Amino acid sequence: MFVFHTRSDKEIQGIIETLVQKKVPLVEEFEDGGMQILRKLSFNQKLLIILYKRNGMISKEELKKLAKPGYGSEFNTNFNNLRKRLLIYVNGEDVKINQNGIKEVGENILKEK
Repeated sequence: MFVFHTRSDKEIQGIIETLVQKKVPLVEEFEDGGMQILRKLSFNQKLLIILYKRNGMISKEELKKLAKPGYGSEFNTNFNNLRKRLLIYVNGEDVKINQNGIKEVGENILKEK
């Protein structure tokens, strides 16, 4: 089946991403916009799960607010680690999980019991 459209491939991909909601059984979302991870994870894993669930660009500040680091440098240390491991895409103050990060979530976080 072929679909004709006049938008760019990038625009179409963005539309698809906004329509697709990732089902992540270990995340509970609340009416106030907050999230709770329902299993003990490392802070790196927690950041990846939040980005995976959000499925789009979010600000570093929003990510930090959702992740609720336990101590001052926990967020920056782990954020930089994800960047060095090439699991996230960073554009200024905005961040998104990339294909490597999605693979990491699927293979090493969601499959864990």
